[in-house]
Amino acid sequence: MKSKTHTISIGIPAYNEESNIKQLLTSVLEQKGSGFRIKEVLVFSDGSTDRTAERVRSIHDKRIKLVADTDRLGKSARLNQIFETFSGDVLILMDADIKIRDAMLFQKIMNRSTLQRNGIISVNTTPLEGKTLFERIINYSVQIQMDLRKQWNKGNNYLAYNGRFLVLEKALAKSINIKQRLVNHDALLYFSAVKKKYVPQYISELSIYYRSPASLKDHIGQSNRFQISQNELKTKLPKHAEDAYMIPRLILLTTLVKYFVLNPFYFISYLLIYQYSKVVKKNNVRSKWSVSLSTKVI
Repeated sequence: MKSKTHTISIGIPAYNEESNIKQLLTSVLEQKGSGFRIKEVLVFSDGSTDRTAERVRSIHDKRIKLVADTDRLGKSARLNQIFETFSGDVLILMDADIKIRDAMLFQKIMNRSTLQRNGIISVNTTPLEGKTLFERIINYSVQIQMDLRKQWNKGNNYLAYNGRFLVLEKALAKSINIKQRLVNHDALLYFSAVKKKYVPQYISELSIYYRSPASLKDHIGQSNRFQISQNELKTKLPKHAEDAYMIPRLILLTTLVKYFVLNPFYFISYLLIYQYSKVVKKNNVRSKWSVSLSTKVI
């Protein structure tokens, strides 16, 4: 990917993101490096009722294209609109409630990847330092998951492909259409690439940042979405990949023991939270889910 200048399209579905959208767009436009050019930043406001559109319009850059729809259609519908609309060689999908700290992030991704071969590229999604005890407990569980995904097949597994930030090759992105009621978009994109014989790449040394839920209510909302993902995508798994959702037992066991020893209090606290989340799980979660308000405070 070093022989020519690649054009990059940024796709951001947004719902009530007034607190973070401006800083995110600023960090995107300030990306430095060679071999790429940001062609467009597509922001689809999904029926936002706050000042999301106003904050986007306050940045005067002709590359920013805002679609401020008054109807809420859900993330699936907005992703499909992004897939249909973008025109760059590369599409970077990102949630509106993330933080980019590295001004060379796009350059580093380009230097480490070959999109025509990889199809889809991910980086670490790292939680910001917790402000509350509850948030720190959730962050501890994220550390466990980050460790698991790095060990499991060297990062070539669905856990490593988080929808908060994904890089897609143009042909792959243009071939995807997401059912409007689908919740688990990130795993769908990963398995779509595998099915088309791409070799997805997880770049563990690069990170974007986000805020974990700071309350039990917000966490349960997120947990509900994660828990239904396997059943939702059964028909999308590659042939002979029934174990695609099964973390190898030895890796799982040794990692859990390791983190129990490191901090028994956080470990046991999260187990209790996890079990409670399963008890109160909702089965009617759809793409127009309620937002976790505490995660928007970046």
